[in-house]
Amino acid sequence: METKIRFVTPVKWILHRRRLLAFAAAFGDGAIGEDALRRLAELDPVLLGRPDRTGTACVVAKAGGWTAGVALAIGRGREAFVVVVHPAVRGRGIGTTLTRALLARTGSLDCRVPASDSRAVAMCRRAGLAEVDAPEDADGGFVRFAGALTAGPDRCAERECEP
Repeated sequence: METKIRFVTPVKWILHRRRLLAFAAAFGDGAIGEDALRRLAELDPVLLGRPDRTGTACVVAKAGGWTAGVALAIGRGREAFVVVVHPAVRGRGIGTTLTRALLARTGSLDCRVPASDSRAVAMCRRAGLAEVDAPEDADGGFVRFAGALTAGPDRCAERECEP
């Protein structure tokens, strides 16, 4: 089954925000806190229109017509970094592909993932992000990752998402 990555435009965010947030809440395995969901729900859609300037982008992975994954970065990941993949398709590189798409869209990422979430840590590494800071205790705290494109952000024409 082919997976397609789509960028979410401001209009598509307005139309599909509830569905995308419901997907993140349902399949995020409790890793997405209420504060993060609130921040995403309050996201100004205008920010999605200039990801190279705002560092804010949302991408969706579609497989066979259904949503396989959702990723969103606000402020290049410093304010929020969320990657959620449907359990039925985990382990197939979709999270890595979504993270790379966010990186291509924003030009750089600087995000934190729970040190105890080995899948998230591995995903960031596979996406080409460098570990900048890690806690001494792998069971607590966050690992900070950062990376930048050398050629600048992807300024391709908007491809609309049909979540």
